[in-house]
Amino acid sequence: MPAPAGHLPLYVGEEQQRFVVPTSFLSHPLFKILFEMAYSEYGFDQESGLSVPCDVSVFEEVVEAIEGGRGRFDLRKLVGGVVVS
Repeated sequence: MPAPAGHLPLYVGEEQQRFVVPTSFLSHPLFKILFEMAYSEYGFDQESGLSVPCDVSVFEEVVEAIEGGRGRFDLRKLVGGVVVS
């Protein structure tokens, strides 16, 4: 099923759970970290869609932080030892 215009499908975690997020998320610093993780884990040659190597629960928290505009997110859940504002 294709994503609606202005959205991007992502496959998250070992379960490869499908999420569809707005393309506006792509410029957010937390998403940039997720994409760097995806590149480190899988490279740019992903044939079945963009996979993100983090737990689904962590990904859901990232989305919630972006949607809610919360000022802080504990990046230790993603990369270990770092907290950003």
